[in-house]
Amino acid sequence: MTGVYTTRVVLSFDDGRRDNFRVAMEELVKRKLPATFNITSGYIEKTIELDELCPNEPMTVEEVVELSKNSNFEIAGHGYAHLNTIEDWEKGIHVLKKWLGNEYFSEGYGVASPHSVVTNAWITNNFENREESNIKYIRTGLKNQFTLMQRGISKVARLTGDCKLMYAPIKESLKHIPENSLLCYSVPILNPHSYKQVEYIIDKTIQKNGDIILMLHSILKNGEENSQSSGRQKEDRICWKKRICQQKKKLWQIAVWLKKSLLLRKRYDKIIHVVRRDGPLLPGRY
Repeated sequence: MTGVYTTRVVLSFDDGRRDNFRVAMEELVKRKLPATFNITSGYIEKTIELDELCPNEPMTVEEVVELSKNSNFEIAGHGYAHLNTIEDWEKGIHVLKKWLGNEYFSEGYGVASPHSVVTNAWITNNFENREESNIKYIRTGLKNQFTLMQRGISKVARLTGDCKLMYAPIKESLKHIPENSLLCYSVPILNPHSYKQVEYIIDKTIQKNGDIILMLHSILKNGEENSQSSGRQKEDRICWKKRICQQKKKLWQIAVWLKKSLLLRKRYDKIIHVVRRDGPLLPGRY
């Protein structure tokens, strides 16, 4: 195993949706898997409306605190009002510090860019003094930089379930992330995506000695609707909804796949793991 690159697989959940606490956490704890929860503080406090983005109920403050006490989980920022400004990110972290204590972020914190719009150009214009900042990484994505052709391919992949078509537009997001990198690119897992497609892009990432951050949102129990908690009936396209199997089963399948790779090393000559918060600048913990 000497000299073999270790591919890093990160499960990253956005917003602070209550189903993440009810459903995802149960599966993660059961299998001792790490994850990052990117919290939009104003959504938790219910001082802002994310109705256009999220029809499901938020976690409570107490639930966020409970997540933070699990050493396998990382709490990261996702803004206060789900905005892409340094001020909104800092306001969100300020609220999280009130809930979790200042020591939780004593070594700095990560931020997930709302809508994944942060680019290198944005960093140049908005992030002048990185050395003085407590922001250790910014999780973003490339989907907003897709060409018209890439957008078309992505849509066909969602409609057909084709694995290669899903991989083609996102492969630049699956490269190795250097330890000093501020930007970390993620792959959004949307409700039409199948477990087979997710497994395929993880396979390709390992083959290419890359890293992969899976951006997830709602994970619902068998038979639940997207808006089951709030009474709203709006379809949530970023909720990993039921197709052949339910969201919980899909998460379980990924968890089992990761666990087998960790313990048995049978499928690949590599180890899959999630880096810890105080390690290389990637979301997640051992």
